[in-house]
Amino acid sequence: MTRVAFDSSYRTATDQLGIAASRLQTSQEQLGSGRRVMKSSDDPIAAPKILQLSTSLGRMDEYDNNLNFAEERLSKLSDHLSRIGDLLGNLKELSVQGINGTYSVQDRAAMRTSAQSTLDVINGFVAAIDEGQFGVDRTALVADGTKMPISLTSTDLAALKGLSAELGVLIKNRPAEDPDAAQIEPLSTAAGWGSLLAKINNELNLTTDSSALVMGVRYGAQYQQVDKIRDTRGALRLDTQRVVANLRDADIGAVAIALSRDKTVLENLQASFARIQGMSLFSFLR
Repeated sequence: MTRVAFDSSYRTATDQLGIAASRLQTSQEQLGSGRRVMKSSDDPIAAPKILQLSTSLGRMDEYDNNLNFAEERLSKLSDHLSRIGDLLGNLKELSVQGINGTYSVQDRAAMRTSAQSTLDVINGFVAAIDEGQFGVDRTALVADGTKMPISLTSTDLAALKGLSAELGVLIKNRPAEDPDAAQIEPLSTAAGWGSLLAKINNELNLTTDSSALVMGVRYGAQYQQVDKIRDTRGALRLDTQRVVANLRDADIGAVAIALSRDKTVLENLQASFARIQGMSLFSFLR
């Protein structure tokens, strides 16, 4: 009976010693990492929630990368369209001068040269958009179920290329593609400048969806939408991070107290275990 009682005490002491050592190790890990939950077994209820919220934060990071990409593209695109609008304004000023009857043929020739230079710059912006720097009909996923356009639509690009071609006909006096089209008045005449002015006034009309100016406003608004999404995302991110911290992070003060307690308990158990081992050796010698 004595041997049975001793074996039972020995096993109990060994088990308690292992439990105490495990608790001490856990307290040390929590204090070192600052986290209460490091694996699922630490808190089977909180762990799945932490995983779900951490996954959501990971998706937010991906969306923010897409958002940054969209912001860069839309910024350049709206800038290009804005520059085209400014250049159209310059052409309008030349056209207003050109229809003035006081200007000579030589004066209009000089203005035509200036108009051609302005058109070349416009064509450069259109070509930059058309040559793949921005793509066509492209979108970026910036939130769950929310895609944002980051390029011109194919319809808008066709309208810009059409504008470029029509201005080329009016400014460079190229023949229209349609052989039955009316003869274009050259810019050496007031009538020629009048035709150009009518075209530009129509292009600068804010009621025409296909005009470059309206495109600039539309894509500029999409660029501003990026900031709104970013602000909303920032608030949601902070709330999610706060919830994760509450579930996962340890109370350092409480952990420090637990660490001291677990250390004391382990030391006491080790002393008790040493006495039990001594009793075993003494009994054996007897």
